[in-house]
Amino acid sequence: MLDETEREWLRPIREFAILTGLRLSECASVRWCDVDFETKRLTVETKGNRKRNKKIRHLPLTDPTLALLRSLKGQHGIFVFSYVAKKALSIRRTGGR
Repeated sequence: MLDETEREWLRPIREFAILTGLRLSECASVRWCDVDFETKRLTVETKGNRKRNKKIRHLPLTDPTLALLRSLKGQHGIFVFSYVAKKALSIRRTGGR
């Protein structure tokens, strides 16, 4: 039922979160430089309330996770998960977008 109602661009990040067990904020910040296809490893900075509390950890990537990542290759130069907004946000106070 969720597959029928969710937006198309949300599906990959949801599947990635389920496959890896990462928080949404961790998934959204994954960059291509964090993914190592050769060693099948993902580098993630853990959540922390201060910079000094954050730690680097390495997660193994399973074959389904690697297949998902390969399907997203080339969509964005830096971040793994991205989408194109249908309309720009207008800022009333400054008139900017």
